[in-house]
Order: sequence, then structure tokens, then C-alpha cells
Amino acid sequence: MNRRDLLKLGLAAAAGLALRPHVARATGDKKVLPPARPPLDVAARLAKLHARPRHLRPPSPQLIKALERIPRPVLVYDLAQIEENFLTFLEAKKDVEVHYAIKCCPNARALQRIASLGGGFDVASPAEIDLALATGVSPDKCIFSNTVKFPADIRYAFAKGVVAFLADSEHEVRKQAENAPRSKLYVRLLVNNKDALFPLGGKFGTTPENARKLLRLGKKLGLEPYGTHFHVGGQCFSARAWETPAREAAAIFRDLKKRRHRPKVLRRRRRLPRALPG
Repeated sequence: MNRRDLLKLGLAAAAGLALRPHVARATGDKKVLPPARPPLDVAARLAKLHARPRHLRPPSPQLIKALERIPRPVLVYDLAQIEENFLTFLEAKKDVEVHYAIKCCPNARALQRIASLGGGFDVASPAEIDLALATGVSPDKCIFSNTVKFPADIRYAFAKGVVAFLADSEHEVRKQAENAPRSKLYVRLLVNNKDALFPLGGKFGTTPENARKLLRLGKKLGLEPYGTHFHVGGQCFSARAWETPAREAAAIFRDLKKRRHRPKVLRRRRRLPRALPG
């Protein structure tokens, strides 16, 4: 299975609960819309990228000569490949908003390329918030996804304009309400995925029933119960890994809407296996 087919299968597992972009960020009592970006012609840009020579041959003499001047190991990033990966997500499911996890590649040039395509960021620390905002991205397109945060870090993010935070425990929900009042609350679901090379079920997430309780608690404390989040694990090759958590999230949405809560966003995290062919 090639990368594009894998992307389409994974995204289709959660069809009907697509991510929606945050449309504004709060500044005092006002809301400021982020600057509009020109619409992407995804098909045309992908066609151009697909037509370029693939990097299956040895590095060019020019690259080898440049590397010889660097007396230490280095990584060489292909910005065109990063753009192709990003646009392939949009081609697979056009109503998805991509938030790139900065910890995967905290490289300024790579992050700038993602921001230029309209992408947002998944941040886990003040340093990553600064990296994201340095690209010029609107802070409302950054989601603080660390489920164990220092109060000072929450306050720092909130002061910078970040309004979406992740939690998987009562303590974190209360901490968010105290340090980022009226912000958006996502609750992370537990995923036990043995098919992933790096499963995260024993480290992050909570049960669907507790997720309901946390979202209701957030509402009571003045937060906006904005949605759910799950991560199927790093280097996951099974599209079926999305099925169970997507169904659990859909059930949570239905239950909360019956209680007149209005969650809006289902977030799915995945990492592309690096060895997959184009």
C-alpha cells in the first residue's frame, strides 16, 4: 500500500467528524480574525511536485561537496517532499486542518514551509510555541497537546494567544480553567494499539466515560468543551487502528449534544512512517 492510499484509509475511518479550523483568536473582549491566505490549488501543486525527479539516485556532486565542508553529521531536509506530504493530506480529505507536531522536526525552514501552506501546529512546550509563532502562524492555529503542563506554561501559551489545550485528567482540566479561563478543552482518549511500532496506550489518554466527565467538568468550570483527541501510535501501518477511537469519539459527541454541550472538533494524530515510498 502506498502512502496516499494509507492516508485516505486512515482519514476515512473518521469520516463525518472532520476537523474544523479555529476561526478567530481572543484579544481582550474582541476577536481578531487571522489573516486570510490565498486558496491552495492542491491538485496543480501536487502535479508539479509529482513530476519532479525522485531522489532515488546518489546525492548530487554539489551536495556532496557542500557536505564535505561540514565536519559533523547533518540532516538534509527536502522541503519539496515536506510540501508534497502536506498537500497529500489535503488531497485525501479536503475538510481536514493539519496541525504539524513540532517535536517531530523543530526545523525553522520546515515549519515555515508548513505555515506557508496554511498549516497549524501541535505544540508541547513554550519553546515550541515560540518556534510556531516565529513562522507567522496565527496562535489560534496552535494546539497545546501536552497532557501534563506546568501552570506557568499554560499562562505563557494563553498570553501568546493559544486558546486550545489538551487534558486527560481532572487535575489538568482544573489547572487549565485556572490558568487559561474560557479556553477550549480537548480530552485525549486512550488507544491501545498493538499494531503501532510505538504504542502510547500506557502513557496517555483516558477512557470514553471519563472523557465525558472531564468535558462536562470543563463546561462547569467555564471552559469550552471543544472536542476529543486520540493518537494511534507512532509508525502505525494499520488503517483499522482509527476505527475504534473514532467510534468512541462519535459516541461522546452524541452524548454531549444531548446534554446541550456542543463539542466541535475531533483530532486524530498520526505520524507517517518515514520509510514509505512516495
